[in-house]
Parts: sequence; C-alpha cells; structure tokens
Amino acid sequence: MRVMSALIFCGLLGCAAVEAGEPKIKAGDSLELSLMKMPKSEMDLWNRTYKVNGAGEIALPLLGKIKVSGMTLEEATSGIEKALRDGQIYRNPYLDLQFLKAAPKVAPKAAPMAPKENKR
Repeated sequence: MRVMSALIFCGLLGCAAVEAGEPKIKAGDSLELSLMKMPKSEMDLWNRTYKVNGAGEIALPLLGKIKVSGMTLEEATSGIEKALRDGQIYRNPYLDLQFLKAAPKVAPKAAPMAPKENKR
C-alpha cells in the first residue's frame, strides 16, 4: 500500500520527491561548487565558494546569475548542469554542490507579554 501511495504522490508532484529534512538553499547560504573531470584551468574558473544573494541567486562565470533559493542541492546541481549544456559551454558537465555554510536560522520573535493585573 505504501508503494502505491508513493507512486500516486510521485505522479501528482512530477516525481520531485524531497526527503523529509533535506535542506533547501536560501539567501545567505555559502555553496561550494566543484566542476569535475575537466582540465585544471577550467576547474580553477569554476571551483570556488558562491554566496546566495538576497534574490536567491548565485553569480556563475559565463552563465551570470542563476536562481537557486528554495531548491535542494540536487535540484540546483541539475539546474546548473542543464544551464551549462544549454549554453553550449560544456556537453556533459559533472559538478558537485555542497553547503559550505548555511545562513543562520532566524528564530521567530516572541510577542511581548501583557503585564498581569494586580487583584487586591
């Protein structure tokens, strides 16, 4: 029954299944990108840390700004690889994207408590 439920769920969402607890990229995150299986000069161009700006984008060489916020690392990796293929920069790019430093979580602010009335 669980398999059938998963298949129906997958069909409704286009198989964009995200495991529970898998972190999403957000503004302020620092991501480490590593382009693999390329000449060193090419890897030196790409392999570095990229900070996600307030608009949720990272600025990549030759590609410009790419929206990554709200995506998992896997989704962002696939999107960047596709942009590299579509832009005819690389035919079969292979890259690794990791969180270097996640943006701090902002704790919700507690509402001030009303003072208690003194009953005499």
